[in-house]
Amino acid sequence: MVTNGIINLFCLDFNGEGAPYIQIDDKQKNIFQKYFDNLDVVKKYAQRHKVYWLCIKKGEIKIDGVSALGHCEAYPRSKTLNNYHNEVRQYKVTLRGDIDLHLKQKEIQKINAGFGIDVNEKDFYYWLFFHELGHTYEANKDYHAGATVPSETEEELKAKQKFRIKQEELAKKYCVKLYMEWKSGLNIESLPG
Repeated sequence: MVTNGIINLFCLDFNGEGAPYIQIDDKQKNIFQKYFDNLDVVKKYAQRHKVYWLCIKKGEIKIDGVSALGHCEAYPRSKTLNNYHNEVRQYKVTLRGDIDLHLKQKEIQKINAGFGIDVNEKDFYYWLFFHELGHTYEANKDYHAGATVPSETEEELKAKQKFRIKQEELAKKYCVKLYMEWKSGLNIESLPG
């Protein structure tokens, strides 16, 4: 289903017991397989990280005015770091679906050089997905996507900038961990969720 330029691939709707309701039709599955060749892998990792919605978006993703290849949003969004830890956390992950070959190859080169691993074009969207999972509470309790820092004063703006840098560093480390876990051939059935 395409809505407002977003191709919705599947929905994980967590009920009270945490059991997901997964809805995907054949058309969505065909679109999905252009980006990921194994739906079960994505479902398991999504469940493990409480991702209830994964979107492939046509067009640019902007975060605070900066272009990005993906984005992880927490629901409900917290006003402070302290009260968020007791709230139900679910995530929406959006990935940019119209990345041209030149940009994709450039990003893959940066990934491989920066982390000393071998990401290829087939694995690129798994890498983006795993990176966004690095922004979940399940990946990092103190620097997740739902944690916010006030940004009214100049001092608070600097603190927010430092927070975002730390958030990205930790998401990258977690992404490498998940990518290596996945590439090692870990049995999908052994993943929680």
